[in-house]
Amino acid sequence: MFDIKYENDERETKHVWQNSWGLTTRTIGVMIMVHSDDRGLVIPPRVAPQEAVVVPIFKKGHEAMVIEEAEKLGKELKDAGYKVKVDSRTDKTPGWKYNEHELRGVCTRLELGPRDIENAKVLCVRRDTGQKIELNRATAVADLRQVLEEMQESLLARAREELYSKIQRVSNWEEFMSTLNSKKLCLCPWCKNASCEENVKSRSKKESENSEFNVQAADGEGESLSGTAKSLCIPFSAELDALGTSGPSLQEEKCFACDEFAEVLVLFGRSY
Repeated sequence: MFDIKYENDERETKHVWQNSWGLTTRTIGVMIMVHSDDRGLVIPPRVAPQEAVVVPIFKKGHEAMVIEEAEKLGKELKDAGYKVKVDSRTDKTPGWKYNEHELRGVCTRLELGPRDIENAKVLCVRRDTGQKIELNRATAVADLRQVLEEMQESLLARAREELYSKIQRVSNWEEFMSTLNSKKLCLCPWCKNASCEENVKSRSKKESENSEFNVQAADGEGESLSGTAKSLCIPFSAELDALGTSGPSLQEEKCFACDEFAEVLVLFGRSY
């Protein structure tokens, strides 16, 4: 938006300050890269466009009955607020449907066949783990919510564990460069001086140019280091506690890149 103005206490007309992070599309991309696998998308239930798909399993002579029960289950789920579809196509096999919905990242698959109907059961399959969970038909609508919550928590826990495994506490320049070249983030004691960060940028770029880790395939494919490292953020104390790095006071610790005393712990890293 442009030309947004306000009147300050001195009755002067001023333009507002705005920023744009380009956050939305980037977070979608990050979500896909963090959670998905070789079979397709894996999407956390709270942001998934489709939480469940009901797949009727046909047997000759039972098609109409199974489809009717599948549609009934689908309606109950929709009425309960779930984002759900019933895949009652007759020109595709169940296996085809399974693969398609896994590719699209549907959170759960609810399989319903003649035997399930007879036993008042529904087979629920989680997209992230492939775990098969037998639900009672009478309580399936309520039970699915618990399955989705567990999936949400599991995806978050795995992603957080992966993130924390890529963060390493460093104390000096040698540890800093070694950690950077291992494609990890560096949690560093830092003096907060802008001139120090500029020096970190130039030093890290120069040392990366001749690094043994800065390699690329002859055909131009593969990874190559961007070189320059920069400060990313100052973690909150809760994050430091989760990393197990809150530790003692920094009063006597020196900045990892210069001879000044450190003031904060900061994450440094590269862009790839």
